Order: sequence, then C-alpha cells, then structure tokens
Amino acid sequence: MSDWIFLLTILIVLSFLLRLITHLQTWRYFAQIASTTTAQNWQPNVSIIVPVKGLDQGALANFRSLCNQAYVQPYELIFALESESEPAVPVIQALIQENSDQSIRLVLSNPLGLTAVGKLKNLIAGYRASRHEVIVLIDSDVHVESDILTRSVNVVEPSGAGAAYAVPVCEGSEDWVAALHNLLINNSVPSYASTAYQK
Repeated sequence: MSDWIFLLTILIVLSFLLRLITHLQTWRYFAQIASTTTAQNWQPNVSIIVPVKGLDQGALANFRSLCNQAYVQPYELIFALESESEPAVPVIQALIQENSDQSIRLVLSNPLGLTAVGKLKNLIAGYRASRHEVIVLIDSDVHVESDILTRSVNVVEPSGAGAAYAVPVCEGSEDWVAALHNLLINNSVPSYASTAYQK
C-alpha cells in the first residue's frame, strides 16, 4: 500500500469518527434540552422581523407559516425590504390582505438613510418599526412550525438569555442547485448541536 493511499485511508476514518461523534453529541444535546424544557407562563407580545431580499423558493408558504402561530398573546409580523421594487412586495401585500385580522406590516429601509447595507439595513429598519418586548428574527426562506414562537420564548426566558439561535433544517428543492444547498445546510446541523452541547 502506497503512502498516499494509507494517508487517505487515515483521513477518511478520522472524518467518519468525527461525524459519528458529532451525531452522538447532537442526540445527547437534544435529549438534554427535551428533559429540561418545562411549560412556562411567560408569553410576552412578540415582534417577528423578516428581512427580505429577492423572492425565495416557496416564499408565500414560508410567510403564511409565520401567520399561523399557535401563540396566545398578540404578535406582529414585520417584513423589512430595501425598496418597493423588490419582487417579494406583491407577495407580502397579498399576505396582508389574506390576514387582515393580524398585525402584518411592510417597512422599507432605503428611505431611512441608514449607513448599513443589505440584510443588516433591513433588520435595523424592522427593529425600529417593532412595538413589542421580544424580538424574533427569521429569514425569509424559513418555513416554521406553528409553535415556533412558544418554543423560542421558552428557551430565552427561563435561562435569562438575551439571545438564542435556532439551526435551520432544509427540505424540498425545485432543482439540483437547491438540493445541494439543502444538503450542505443539513449536513452542518450536527456540528452546530455539538458546539452547543460543549458550551
């Protein structure tokens, strides 16, 4: 066996062992979270800020999932875009008409004259427009479960944390480029959970 084949074999085995360890730590981390999560009564009003650029695959379904939250307290949904020329504007306007009983707003960051750019600029505009105590930031390409607000608040309040982060998991793809993107994102989940477990 040549030195190169031996070295490659060692690298493959080490890579496999590292992936196995991260998967085991992932299962242990989520088991620990499940055992320590308790029902809580603290459910403040929430502002969900969604920075939007372009029009993502399944955008309308993603936006609708934010409107269908099983959350007992009022929450507002703020879509922050740079300008009215964004392709997502008609989709958001249709969503606002569909859900006229909910607090859904579209805010534009360009007129504010912010020095920030891109996503950060939109987040700042959304934050300035927010009205509630707890701020939840969700990317526009995320489809959420109906209990995401309840679970998010549950993570933050009991621990006294000022911020929490949820690792995205991708599903569904319309083409091979999206499929590769989803594969790369999902492959990183065990690494994030492993890191969280070690903190």
